[in-house]
This record gives sequence, C-alpha cells and structure tokens, in this order.
Amino acid sequence: MFKEVAGLTNHLAPVEGGAHALAVWDGSWNSYNNCYILATEDGVILIDAGKAEHGEALVQALADLGRKPEEVKLFLATHRHADHIGASDHFHCPKLMHPDDWQRLGPERQAQFAPALTEGEPVEGFDCVLLGQHTEGSVALFHRPTRSLYSGDHVCFFGVPVAPGRLISGGAAERDMARKFVREFAQNTDLRETWNFPAFVAGLVKMQRFDASRAAFCEPTHVSGPGLCPASPLAASGDIQLTRMSWHPHKSGKPTGL
Repeated sequence: MFKEVAGLTNHLAPVEGGAHALAVWDGSWNSYNNCYILATEDGVILIDAGKAEHGEALVQALADLGRKPEEVKLFLATHRHADHIGASDHFHCPKLMHPDDWQRLGPERQAQFAPALTEGEPVEGFDCVLLGQHTEGSVALFHRPTRSLYSGDHVCFFGVPVAPGRLISGGAAERDMARKFVREFAQNTDLRETWNFPAFVAGLVKMQRFDASRAAFCEPTHVSGPGLCPASPLAASGDIQLTRMSWHPHKSGKPTGL
C-alpha cells in the first residue's frame, strides 16, 4: 500500500505474524523511517514511531488497518533517538524504554516514558535484550508468539530505494548486503575503534539466542529466516522475508546503524 500523507510517500505492508511494517518517507534524509504495528484483539502495540512529523502518517496507517489511536495500548522504543520516539506523542499509553537510554532523556521525555524495558522481564509477549551499541540503551525485542525479532538500528543500510511491492521481499540480496556491511566494518580499523565493533558483534551474537522466524532490522529491514540473525557472518543461508525500511544516509561518515 502506497499513500501520500503530508507530502510524504509512505509504504504500509503486512508482515507474517499479524504485524504491519510502515516505511515513512523522510525528505530531510531523502530516505525512509520505520515503525511496526502489531494489532491484537485487545489493542495495538507500536514498536518505534518515527519523527514527530511522521505522526500523521502513523495515524493514517492505523486508520488503513481499521484501528484508532486510542486503541494503542503499548509503545516500545528500541532506543531513545528522536527518529524512533518523536511521533509517540500522538498516543496516550504506557511507553517503555531501556533504563540506560531513559536516564539520558530530558525531564519532559522522562515523564512520558517508563524505564521498564529490561532483560529478564517480558512485556506483552516481548523479551528484551540489551544491545547497547547504537545507543547505551538500544535493545532488540523478541515477540515470542510470532517469533519476530525487532532490533532497531543495530544493523542498517542506506541508499537503497524501496520499489513498489518490494517493502517485503525474499531477502537474498539483503542478506548479502548485511554480510558486506559486517565485513567492511570489520576491515576498517578507524570505524572499528570509533564505533565499538566488539559491541556490535556482541549484539549480533545476543540476537542469535532467539529462534526468530522474522526479524526487523534497523531503519531498513525486516528479515525473517531460520533462526540465525541474517546480519551475522555466521548466518545460515535460506529463505528470509525482509522489510526494506528507512534506508537513510548518515552525514557524519559513521556507518548507518551504529
């Protein structure tokens, strides 16, 4: 589904397991931002929300799915950055974040979020694992009922367009890109030191603990596959389903997703 909202071209696509992926066009990045909508019988759970100006697109996506903003019962943030929590202001529900990111918010944002997204404490069927590399409190969220893994910006690509009908894809090309991303990061001494490559790899290893059949990576990707994190050099080959989300260039020279 493609729709113009407030001048943005957005993509909304169903993902197996009852979730929908929303890619919102961001002209400032000349690319996309992403969030996920999990509609249940007793309400809606949002994972990330995009920037504040993306709120209208998210509300429209809910309407397209026959849901209302007041049906959102829970908001989960993969990390504290404004391009992931900005539009959460549109929803009046419990909003959770890892404590290591919550403590770095300003007072106003702290009042809106609870530092209650931690390892060992499942929330609405989601297990949390601290990745702690993209931000100090960045997390991956594993939804046990659908075996779906959401990892925020831990792995991210940029400069790849989303073609009509390709928001959800087979994923073979994206798996190759993920391996290339990891390989080039590993071989660049400056980037390894600047962006804490050991923590990045440790995060990949942590995510492999989950028997995920689907995994949403970064601003770009929703991948689903046979258990292993597709971004890992150890990942097995096989069919994966991937949502190509938010491929935005990073102006600082830092690898996108770190």
